[in-house]
Amino acid sequence: MVGTLTTLLACVDGVVEIVTIWTGVTIAARIPNSRAYVSSIYFIPNTLGVFLINFLPWENKVGMLFAQWLTGIGTTGFVLSLSWLSSVPAGHTKRITMNAIMLCAYCIGNTSAPFMWQSKYRPRNFVP
Repeated sequence: MVGTLTTLLACVDGVVEIVTIWTGVTIAARIPNSRAYVSSIYFIPNTLGVFLINFLPWENKVGMLFAQWLTGIGTTGFVLSLSWLSSVPAGHTKRITMNAIMLCAYCIGNTSAPFMWQSKYRPRNFVP
């Protein structure tokens, strides 16, 4: 039963990401030269979610769950920034280099982040 509830609660993340990516791309496509602005706007709820997760009381599980769902909105900013990076530089080699740098930094961050989760920093995992 717990696994089923966990899966159902995790489905919301995917729905939030799909809906916000669709709306973000639609807005950016309809307004010329707006990818950076739209991307920045979609990072605001993401930042709010991070602050809520860090500062809400531990007993407020529902609030923390909604804050976690808010962080999924930031995926739209990442998708739009990838699109923006591939269109701004002039020249094929510069575009490929910019995409490679962006994706390498993304992958290095995702690879190194789990090493910051140590049991001595529980329950909120604040890393000094």
